[in-house]
Amino acid sequence: MDSSVRWTSGYKHIFERAEKYGSQIIRYEGMARVSAHTLRPTFDYMKRDVCAFTAFPEIEACAQVHLKDPVTLKLLIEPWARCGLERCCMCPVLPGPVLPCVRHSALHRCHRFDQSALTMVMARLLNDDFQKLVMPNWFENQPVLKKLGGDVMNNYFHL
Repeated sequence: MDSSVRWTSGYKHIFERAEKYGSQIIRYEGMARVSAHTLRPTFDYMKRDVCAFTAFPEIEACAQVHLKDPVTLKLLIEPWARCGLERCCMCPVLPGPVLPCVRHSALHRCHRFDQSALTMVMARLLNDDFQKLVMPNWFENQPVLKKLGGDVMNNYFHL
């Protein structure tokens, strides 16, 4: 959980969904596809075709709920962590030049590092069931999470 995120309502519902499906992740409407925000070397490292991932939206990194069970650890957390430890996977190039997303390109326009790797691992595992792991943005007409930006929390580090 990112420090800029606050649960506002429905968190019990999210935990129940995580219990049922193993994980819950955030994906906002209009999120870019993982193929647009992931560099080619990450696809090459995972031995995956870029086109196979054009249907999958990028996962938001700010909040996730994962069940601590052997299946989730072995099939999701371990491959994600392994990717983070391998030079050619999560961070295949110096990050500075690939952080900004230039909208003129459909593929590989920037790189989202941990988000890219997690999205690819989850999409590969779940394929059609990917949507089951997406947290609902709203619960009983209330937003589930509120993400606070620096403009909202300008006194964040002041006591």
